[in-house]
This record gives sequence, C-alpha cells and structure tokens, in this order.
Amino acid sequence: MNWVYSSIDDDDDIPMRRSQSVPVLFGTDPIYYVYVYLDPRRKGMFEYNDLHFDYEPFYVGKGKGNRMYEHLKPYNQYARYNKQNTIKNNLIKKLIQLGYTLSDFIVIIKNNLTENDAFNYEQEIITKIGRICDNKGPLTNLTLGGEGGDTFSRNPNKEETRKKLSLSNTGHSVTPETKEKLKLAFTGREIKWKEKISATLTGRIIPREIIQRIKYRKGESNSSFISVSLAVETEIVYNYSVEGYTVKALKDKYNLSLYKIKTILNKYGIEVRRYTKNKPIKILISDAVEHEIITHYSMNMPIKEICLSLNLSRYLIVRTLKNANIEIRKERNK
Repeated sequence: MNWVYSSIDDDDDIPMRRSQSVPVLFGTDPIYYVYVYLDPRRKGMFEYNDLHFDYEPFYVGKGKGNRMYEHLKPYNQYARYNKQNTIKNNLIKKLIQLGYTLSDFIVIIKNNLTENDAFNYEQEIITKIGRICDNKGPLTNLTLGGEGGDTFSRNPNKEETRKKLSLSNTGHSVTPETKEKLKLAFTGREIKWKEKISATLTGRIIPREIIQRIKYRKGESNSSFISVSLAVETEIVYNYSVEGYTVKALKDKYNLSLYKIKTILNKYGIEVRRYTKNKPIKILISDAVEHEIITHYSMNMPIKEICLSLNLSRYLIVRTLKNANIEIRKERNK
C-alpha cells in the first residue's frame, strides 16, 4: 500500500492524538468512499444538482471498510468518539428507538476513491446539500468536511453555531405528550446507582466522632448518645477552668471524646483554649490556688513537690511565683 504524508486523521469521526512533529500517513489506494445517512421519516424528492434522494439526508461522511456503520454503535468501543457530534448522535438514537433499521438508509454515493479524493468529495457534497448550523440545509455535520473529524471543537464557526442553536431553542416548551412519554420511559426503571452505594456502605463502621457531629448538626442532643451525669459535667468544668486541665487531659481522665469535652464546655459558656506547638498557653487559676502555691514555696517546699501536691505543671507554678515577684531558687536534682 502506498502512502503520502498529510496532517489529516484517517477516520472522520474518530480523532487521533498526534504530535505536530509526527506526520499522519495519507492513503493513496482507492479503497475509500463517501456515504450519506437518510432520515426515514422524511420521504420525498430531495435533489441537490446531480444528487437525488428519496429521503432527506442528514449526515455525510467518508471512510473505508465498515466505517459507515460505526455511527450505529454509540455504546461500543467508539462511544467516547460518537458522543462528540451530539446533534447527529441524538437523531440516530431517536430513529433507532422509533424502530427504524438505519442500515437500510445509508447510501454510498461514490466509492473507489483515494483518501484525498474522498475528503475533497465529502467537502463538495456537504457544501452542496448544506448544514443546519449554517441554516443552509438539513445536514448535522459540524464541519465542512475534509478535516478528519466531525467535532464541534473543530468547527471554525462554533461560536456562531452555538448562538444559533441557543436562539432556535429559546421559547420552546415540552408538550404534555412528550412529558407523558418521558414519564412512561422512566417508570419502573431500576436505579442501579442506589444499589451500588448501598453495597459499598454495607458493613462499614462509622466512627463515633462522625455520628456525634451528625447529631450535633441536626440539632439533636449529644447526651442522648453518650450520657454524662451532671456531677461529671460540673467536675469537667471545674478542672478545666480552675485546675488548668487541658481538653486532652480531660479526655483521658473521663474516657470521653475531644468533641464531647468541648461540647460540655460550650454548654456552660466556656471558651475552649487554642493550643499552639512550642508555645505555652495562659491558663487561669484561682486566687486560693495561687496563695497555696506561694505559701508552700515560702516554706521551702521544692517546686517538684508542689507540682505533685497540687497536680499542676511546673510552668504554672513558676509563672505564679514570678507574677508575685518571688525569686525562683535554684534546686538541685536529688
């Protein structure tokens, strides 16, 4: 088989990914043809100069082998390409649903062509019959042919075509008969995506934290999910506000989630402190506790023993002593 170089794709409805630096081979053997799709609903005498059809044409293409039948397979291996010309594909789908055998309404108007001749003849026929997007004819082709791909993105007048289609659809309303047909078409149809979601979620364990958040957002009481007595709530509030406990320490002490601890504190109007890495957070302690710290330290009690006695951190004790202008003694580690 002989070939020459070209920048055109092989099949007109199957675009190929190619690099600009790599040329596409262009066949010179006379194995190509130009075909026309006819609309079986529109019977009559349709003449375009030397062309005569018994039915109105709606698409012109070029190909070889079984290329002309590929448009009838929107769900096979060419589905991703056939979705490009939605006007043509929707019309073919509609005609098939109406029961027409479209393979009987495909006409080869010229064969035994080289690829270059097929492209030129395709362009000539499309120009002669006219396209819908140009308001010059019935063809659903998006390009004038000879470009190796009937796609909307390759249409040089795509913006103008888009505006024309928008204006043509403006003010159109769906008739009651069409609504009834759509209703009957979807009645009894199985919704498989619901079954897939159900099968995916079956057996999955939802964390307690997520359930609590969902209940909280819905306005439900979290105490109904994890009951906490009033005495425990009071103790949590006291330890956080007075004793200087952190939320994490309260979580470990009462075996509750961080979300539950924060919910209890917010319930009593207590703002939760924010902690940052490598930066101490100011914690408030009562005057009685401060007085007890100063008293113990004045009696020469080591800071380590004060920490164990009052269950406070060394940072809190040192900060309290510095605020009282008490000099910190150097203690030896025993």
